[in-house]
Amino acid sequence: MDCQDRNESPKALAYSVPASARQLGVSAPVIYREIREGRLTAFKIGRRTLVAADDLELLIDRLKQKPFIPTDTRRAVDARRGACTPAVARSR
Repeated sequence: MDCQDRNESPKALAYSVPASARQLGVSAPVIYREIREGRLTAFKIGRRTLVAADDLELLIDRLKQKPFIPTDTRRAVDARRGACTPAVARSR
């Protein structure tokens, strides 16, 4: 065993929801949504909800395989509001 092996802390087997969020750089509600929608598996120990480190890695791997297609969210929101048609100015 060299110095580097002794100085490294062991990899965590599971993370709490807030720690999982920090690991991924997202908020805790995002982690809860992924759990609720079945894309991330969680388990309980006592009152704590934990996510296995391997499951976080699997989620990242699955997301990396999906193509990222950016959307113009402003145009989508405007279309839902009917803003694609010219606005009529009100006169008083």
